[in-house]
Amino acid sequence: MKRAVPSVEPQDVSSGGSSSSDSDQKPGKGKGGSVPKAAATAQDAKRGTLHEEPQDVSSDDSMSSDSDDEASKGNGWNTFGLPNSSKAASTAEGALIRRAKMYQHYMKHIPVPAYRDSVIPFSSWLGLGRSLKQLYEQPLHYLTNVLLKRWDQQRIGSDDEHRCLDAIIHPVRAETLIWATEEVHRLTTSGQHLASLWASDPMYHAYIDPVFPSIKLD
Repeated sequence: MKRAVPSVEPQDVSSGGSSSSDSDQKPGKGKGGSVPKAAATAQDAKRGTLHEEPQDVSSDDSMSSDSDDEASKGNGWNTFGLPNSSKAASTAEGALIRRAKMYQHYMKHIPVPAYRDSVIPFSSWLGLGRSLKQLYEQPLHYLTNVLLKRWDQQRIGSDDEHRCLDAIIHPVRAETLIWATEEVHRLTTSGQHLASLWASDPMYHAYIDPVFPSIKLD
């Protein structure tokens, strides 16, 4: 006699498994279904905020760049010390002209020293000029200093280049020549012309003597 095999109800088992699986996959179904949606919305909003931040940074950079440009334009001079506008350039030019006129006015009132019966040995024009400044305690004009340097340069390559200059030109005549040239530069040079020379020579200070005697100006 065979025993009756108990019937298995797979539908109930599968139903239970599917329900548990559904509950595992969708824990928020029903009333809790709004939770993942809210979380997803918050994440999307956060992503959107992160994507917008680089735009704000680039905007700040452009604004700072513009402000730097405005600042440089406001002071009239750029990073390299050059005038940004014609107004700044004209101001610098005017200051140079005033300086040149003041210098020329001062040099004009320094009397050329009286002749002295002195023989100054020298080997170059610049060397003789330095000796005269020490002896008479007077500066030489900017143009005179430039001219003496040119006279020395003119000797380069000549047959007598290495000879002492006082063996070629007598010291008395050489001194007289320098003072005659100095008198012309002091009395007849235009301050405007002097300023134009200084504007084209960034090292013009090297030819302006620091020795200035006390004189009474008009």
